[in-house]
Amino acid sequence: MLASGKLKPASARVPATMTDEVGLLVLEDNYLQTQALSIAEAEAPGLLDEHTRLMRSLERAGKLDRAIEYLPDDEALTQRAAAKRGLTRPELASCSPMPRTRSMPSC
Repeated sequence: MLASGKLKPASARVPATMTDEVGLLVLEDNYLQTQALSIAEAEAPGLLDEHTRLMRSLERAGKLDRAIEYLPDDEALTQRAAAKRGLTRPELASCSPMPRTRSMPSC
């Protein structure tokens, strides 16, 4: 855009100086998301009942389709409860609030 004359050199410097800051913010956000998933995975076996209720609630609200999201069905959840296993990292990521709305709690 600078070569076409649509962007003046002075205004081109502002976005260029923000690039490093934006990059650092994105990396920090990625790190925090990974950290949150690690914590959620560690706590998942003890929270399976809550996760199950939340998934059912999201399904009733039309905000989640477990089959499309590759989330366990009720039979698989019953088996996991018996084995004292919770949702996996990918499953927790699928039902995180980020892809839906920030106002919804996560699984």
